[in-house]
Amino acid sequence: MSQPYTACLCAIAKDETQYLEEWVCYHHYLGFDKIFLYDNESQIPISETLKDYVALGFCEVFTIKGLGQQNLAYQHCLHNFGDSTEWLAFFDLDEFLCLKACDDIRVFLQDYRDYAALIVQWDLFSSSGHLSRPEGFVTLNYTESLGEVCDSKTILRPACYASIYSSHHFGYSRGYGVNANYEKSLGAFAPSATDKICLNHYYYRSEQDFAEKLAKTDATFGSVNKRSWQEFYRQARQKNSRHTAIVARACELKERLSKGIVGQKYPVAPQKNPMALPQAVAKLTLALRQNREYAQVLFAVFLRAFDAEPDFLRLGLVLALETKNYARARRLAGKILEINGDSLEYYATELTCQLGEGLLMADGAKREAGRRLVRFLRTASRFHSQMQSQAGKTIDRLLQSLPADF
Repeated sequence: MSQPYTACLCAIAKDETQYLEEWVCYHHYLGFDKIFLYDNESQIPISETLKDYVALGFCEVFTIKGLGQQNLAYQHCLHNFGDSTEWLAFFDLDEFLCLKACDDIRVFLQDYRDYAALIVQWDLFSSSGHLSRPEGFVTLNYTESLGEVCDSKTILRPACYASIYSSHHFGYSRGYGVNANYEKSLGAFAPSATDKICLNHYYYRSEQDFAEKLAKTDATFGSVNKRSWQEFYRQARQKNSRHTAIVARACELKERLSKGIVGQKYPVAPQKNPMALPQAVAKLTLALRQNREYAQVLFAVFLRAFDAEPDFLRLGLVLALETKNYARARRLAGKILEINGDSLEYYATELTCQLGEGLLMADGAKREAGRRLVRFLRTASRFHSQMQSQAGKTIDRLLQSLPADF
């Protein structure tokens, strides 16, 4: 079965009516292609609250009855839709993904395709002094963080799914999960890595919201929850800091919704029938000239179809270098090396990256490593006398730009 979607999102909810529109529109704006919501007997049916978004096709709602249905909802989603998406995230309605390194989740996830899952840690937010529920966006009303915690949620590659232990912890048929720094997860936990991505957890919200939370049972096990008012009052007294990384994107979304604009920031139609390589290369080449941000999304969406095509990967390499994403450039150069066995092209990328990062001008071991690389490439250049390949010409041009002492 083909995978028309790059990234989808699954959640179960009960009586979250006032927060549904912001949560769904925000995550779709962030690049999630489709959102699967399981309505656990809400008083106002989610299908009614979100009927306009269901009609637009990026939201699908299912009814699920009974207590402790979270794991069953997730299993249903994986069984029925896992084959249709490369990535499937599992969040709650009080959790908002915060991207700090790019604008689109599809672009971010392309760097983690070698792993079974990306583990995203919480940044826990306080009630910000609210007693009654304020009007407007959660992401704009609550900006005071209690700090990062080791708890996390999962963005899973369904092709690697084996089992589910809890809403935080999945088992894999192959591979393992990592955090944003590529450190291996231990079940639901991993070392904190929130510089590039985190999950803003608006756990408390207002006193009014917390009272409603106390009245609900646990979504996973169906038991009476263990929360208490002491917990709420403790966080209200706790020292916090202002975290606003999500605010700019939330303001963009609010402005768009006020104008009746709904959809992804960088819309790309689901690839039900992947286009041919020449067509993809032509489309990406045009986007590279016109809009780098959109080009990055196109590359990420097309990647799963053309991840063994050097001509396509080279366009991504050019894009990574132009946007100064040197870690991604090195990964793409390594992938091309695996396919083509051309080390000259790889070293052209490495020298470009080191120049861009300023490593050749650094002190100590980094500078010496740069000198070794330059000496090696000068020797290679003399040995070949005239390197006719594009990589060779790039290396010659870079070497000629270096100071004489290199």
